[in-house]
Amino acid sequence: GNGIMYTEYVNIYTNYNIRIYVRIITSIDNSSQIINRWIENVKTHRWTFLTYHGRVLVYIAKHPQATCREIAREVDITERAVQKIICDLVAEGYAVRHKIGRSNTYTVHPELPMRHHLEQEHSVGAILDALD
Repeated sequence: GNGIMYTEYVNIYTNYNIRIYVRIITSIDNSSQIINRWIENVKTHRWTFLTYHGRVLVYIAKHPQATCREIAREVDITERAVQKIICDLVAEGYAVRHKIGRSNTYTVHPELPMRHHLEQEHSVGAILDALD
């Protein structure tokens, strides 16, 4: 990709024939795949149990040397969203970023509690173990 930014408006018809206009700003690199998967998810009203923060945490726990581009492709979000999520995880102590040359590796702290008050009696390690 050449890193050119563009804006695309997508018309999406839900099951109720309600027109939704979505403004998507992303880079050309892997945007078409992400946009197509996102549109398909909206059309089929698919939902998941894990948030993007949870998915990124699980992915870096399994792949500590993954790049933001690899994580974005697997989690189906933009690289910028991955960077923001990793910053959140590092700021709260759930992950540590280790700079090695021009690359990063990550260490996850599975002993830390889940963040929501209904889940705080469980550690994030319980989720990581369950999804291993």
